[in-house]
Formats: sequence, structure tokens, C-alpha cells
Amino acid sequence: MKRSWVRTAALFGCAFLSACSGSAIDRGQSGSIPERKEIVFYSNRTDRTIGLGKAEQTLIDRYMKENPQIQITVRTIAPNSQYQSKIKLLQAAHRLPDLFVSSSDSTFLDPLVRSGDVQALGPEVLDGFGFPDDSLAAFTRGDRLYGVPRTRSFLALYYNRDLFKKYGAKVPRTEEELLSAGKLFEAKGLVPIAADGRGADTFKRLFNTMIERVSGTNKTLAEANEGSIAFTDSQIQTAAEHLQRWVKEGLFGDDFLNQDYGSARTLFGQGKAAMYLQGNWEADIDGDENFDPGIRSSIGIVNIPSLSGGQGKAEDIYSWYGEGILVFKDSPVKEEALVFLKWMFRQDNWAALTADDGLSLPIQPAAESDSQAAEGIRSDLTRIQMEAIAGAPPVWTPNQSNELEAARNVLVEQFVSLRLTPQQFVNELDRLGWDITTIRRLSQIS
Repeated sequence: MKRSWVRTAALFGCAFLSACSGSAIDRGQSGSIPERKEIVFYSNRTDRTIGLGKAEQTLIDRYMKENPQIQITVRTIAPNSQYQSKIKLLQAAHRLPDLFVSSSDSTFLDPLVRSGDVQALGPEVLDGFGFPDDSLAAFTRGDRLYGVPRTRSFLALYYNRDLFKKYGAKVPRTEEELLSAGKLFEAKGLVPIAADGRGADTFKRLFNTMIERVSGTNKTLAEANEGSIAFTDSQIQTAAEHLQRWVKEGLFGDDFLNQDYGSARTLFGQGKAAMYLQGNWEADIDGDENFDPGIRSSIGIVNIPSLSGGQGKAEDIYSWYGEGILVFKDSPVKEEALVFLKWMFRQDNWAALTADDGLSLPIQPAAESDSQAAEGIRSDLTRIQMEAIAGAPPVWTPNQSNELEAARNVLVEQFVSLRLTPQQFVNELDRLGWDITTIRRLSQIS
């Protein structure tokens, strides 16, 4: 998950805590009081005053207050691509932090598991915590659980309410309404939808969502992954045709392939794009002080529209369990880290806090809340959650090999750059299930 681009220079910026001199790398040089145990926690949430960064910090501060013998030192890195790169470097050196945020995607999690550097969690760690089985499956490899899932994610469109009102555009709930709004904004010199076109994740998730919008079920992609149906299934090809139509009709502008996460976010935050394609984890964008207050106050969020001729509804949510927290197996404070991790995910802690603030779809059942009514983006998220029908299948399949995931990413990049037709795209996807030579060839394409 990605955080504010404006903080990318602070790759090792200490987040919010005053006692930040220790780390998993320089432990013993921190000058901390000897009788206190230090847990080093790495996060991809740089801003500790908004969003999930604030939720992390609130709980960390509360835990240290209740347990004065524990010092939790936070290190933050953003954006997420740089965070993941740093974790991979630390893993290669066998110097991982005691606790750290991890993606459930096989390209990130699987190498950590194969190296033996992350601690397998016993069933007693989460016993009675209310986690559904499919959320735990996202962080399970073989028959062992390696992380605690913390977010249920889905793709959405953030939109500038003021721009929609100014130009008389309808907030889209159908594909035709979206295309109509796109033409209107394009004529006014605005990018209809700002999107990260330099990586595969955003468009891969959009394609996954479109499969659901075509078929009306969240099982179609899972069936293709399992081999029950082919990737050349008519519903999957139809989803590909819709996605390429959006690209060809200019919904993402002419330069989206050169935009990364930061530039797309900035385009929207500066009022140069009417919409912004990103996950619900960006719901704290209205708290980014680098954006004009008028724009921040006008941001809303809407689900991915239904598709013409499709069976899926705009109310459906195609979601996945994207982030969790892992423990370094050889941490000198592993037991203390596990105790904190279990405390953090008590239902009256993480679930209650994030649900109250409208930060994410709750995974665990949250306790009753007496928080005030949400406004703005939070109000929209509450409505989306209340309307939601669909369940939470994974992106592709969480246990797919790292090699296969990388090859599929390459195919998505080729497809949105119009180097593959929808037919060629689904044909290549289907071949990946059987042809390891194709997998290796595609995974080496830069």
C-alpha cells in the first residue's frame, strides 16, 4: 500500500517517536536504558498523524504507556515501492526488523518465507480474534501462517466533487456515465482519471474488478487460477475488452504510462485530474497538508462502476487482504514482539480504531462504537461498506509462485500499453498456467 509521495526523501525518517536512535541494524548503539526491551517496527506509513499511520502510532503509544519496560521504535519508508525494496535488502543481509508491514502478494511474501526469516505463528496467537479463514489464507504458505492480516482492500475512484459540480458531470455508477464524464473533463483540459501506469498493480486490480463486474461473481478469477475454467473464458476476455476500451477512449489521459504513484496522486491533488484510481487505503488523502485545503475538502470516493452488459453491480466490492504484520524469526526480542502483536490485534484495539476512523474495511468484528458520524470520504466509505455484497477473494491467488506473479505483471503492463489485444492477453494468461518456459521468458522482460 502506498503513502504520500512528498516524504520519499525521508527513507529512514523516524516517525513521530522521540526515542528513535535504535534499529534492528544498529541495536546496542541506541543508548536506550538497558532494562528496557526495544522492539523495532518498520512501516510503510510515513505520516503518523493521519490514516493507518495514526492508527499504528496510537496503539504503539498506548502499549508503551501500559508497558513502560518496552520501547517500540518506528522506522518509516515511503512510497511503498521503496519500502519493499528496503525490506528486501534487509532480508538479504538477514537483518530484518523485529516487526514489519508486509504485502500478501507472492512477489513480496514468498521470498521472505523461503528464506526462513519470518516466524510462523501458532494458532493460539489469533485464537478467538474473529479473523475469517480467507484472511488468514492470504498470509498462509503451505500449512503455516506467517502474518497477521490487517487490511481488507478494494480499488475505487476518488473524485473532486467541485469539478464534477462545476462541469455538470454525474458521479459515475455505470461505465457509460464514466465514459461520458471522461469526455467532458478531457474537453476541459483535465485528465479524467489519474493512475499509476508505471507499475502493474493498479491495472491488475482494475482488471480483476472488471472480471467481477462482467460475471457478477467473485469466483470467476479464482476458478481460472484453479484451472476449473480457462483464462480464455468469454467473461474474462470481455473484462479485458472493457479495460482496453477505457484506455483507448482516453480515461487515463495520454501520458499515464509515464506516471508513477506520486505523480498520479499529485495530479489529482493539484486539481488537474477529476478522478484518481487507487485503493481504499488512500482514504486519508483528504488529510494531506501538501494539497490545497479546498481540494482536500471536496474529495469523495465511489466504487468502480458497473460495466455495460455485465452482471456485477456497482455496489459489489471485489476485495482482498493486502497487508499484514510479520515477525523476524531471529529477533532478539521475538517473544516481546509476539506479545505486542497479539495485543495490537485484540478486537478492541486495531479493529475498533480503524473502523471508528473509517480507515479500512474491518477484517475482524469490531466492538460497538460511540464515534461521531463520519463525513466526506469516511461517509462515502461507510455507505460503500453498507451496500457491499461481494466477498473477499484474493488478487490472482496468494499462493502463486513469485515467478508466475511477475510474469502476469508483465502481461498487464504490455496490455495497458496496447501492445497486446484482449484476445492475445487472455491467451498469454492461459499459457502461463502450463508453460514454465513462457513464465521465465516474461519474468525477464524489463
